[in-house]
Amino acid sequence: MTGRSGSTVADAALDAAHGAEIIFGDSDAPAPTLHYSGPLSITIDGEPAVRYTVRAENVHRSESCDPSEATFDVVATTGFATAPIAVFMVELHQGLDRSLDHSVADTIISTIRRSDPTVGAAE
Repeated sequence: MTGRSGSTVADAALDAAHGAEIIFGDSDAPAPTLHYSGPLSITIDGEPAVRYTVRAENVHRSESCDPSEATFDVVATTGFATAPIAVFMVELHQGLDRSLDHSVADTIISTIRRSDPTVGAAE
């Protein structure tokens, strides 16, 4: 999770999704194939949000335990705390024994909520 300012929710989501180029890239190997899907307009805790999913294939493997494929989901919505925009990211490795199904990203994203400002507040 990170915060952004000086951008729209949609632009922040797309900018973060393009981070997949760095996350899955390797300067010493051919670039992975990246497939972008989105933008998908959703709501998070009643607020508008934008989601992108990036599917990476042919990811360079330095070790046998490195994934050859992965998904990278990005959701941006109005800020939750100190930044005007909150950006959440879920990275799931694929192509390995016991890799998690992409539905796990859906489950994680479905749990995003604003915190209750009264919890833990001094009385």
